[in-house]
Amino acid sequence: MSATRFLLLLVLCGCSRPAHLRARDFEARLNSSVGKDLSDLISVLGPPSEVMDLPNGNRLYEWRRSLGVQGESGTSAGGVYGVGWAHGSSSYSEKTCNLRYTVDGNNRVVAAHYGGNSCY
Repeated sequence: MSATRFLLLLVLCGCSRPAHLRARDFEARLNSSVGKDLSDLISVLGPPSEVMDLPNGNRLYEWRRSLGVQGESGTSAGGVYGVGWAHGSSSYSEKTCNLRYTVDGNNRVVAAHYGGNSCY
């Protein structure tokens, strides 16, 4: 196999990474925020969706993102003697990602978590 073909194959394989590898990379990026200042998060993510005071004096900052996706799941069409008909069905799904950061009294991130079906 030539070097060019090998590099092309390597690039193509990297584009279709398995979900567990995408999740691992996402979690690594998420955890890299631990120790950072809250203002760094806000400058990247914008204002949080919700802020909650925790019993231990820390605060939980949450960013919520959702996107509704409408899709066609199947269509059929036909006609007899000039009378046409069409039947289609569609599906709707919601893609969500919730990012939660626990921040201490010095505005430092001490923990990071995520939930949803579309974070990575």
